[in-house]
Amino acid sequence: MQTMEEVLKLKSKVEQKLKMHDLRSTKARIRIGMMLFDSPQHFSAGQIFEQLTKQGHGISKATVYNTLNAFTKSGIIHAVAVDPERMFYDSTISAHH
Repeated sequence: MQTMEEVLKLKSKVEQKLKMHDLRSTKARIRIGMMLFDSPQHFSAGQIFEQLTKQGHGISKATVYNTLNAFTKSGIIHAVAVDPERMFYDSTISAHH
């Protein structure tokens, strides 16, 4: 469980990344960004949607997909194709070793 200070620090980090990439800071973008940048993990759009819904955030699948596409196009995250049917999103944009 994160402290309020950690949550606010993460939110600020996400807002800075959005600003650096000329993306508006919307509630949905901030929530998705916080999930992606909280720890170095790969998430599918479905996992992000399920987690945010479970946390009580009213968000649509379309918003999740549109946000992930905007993040990918701007270079904030990478899309990783696992196979033709599955795409995962990675906040670690440096080269993997």
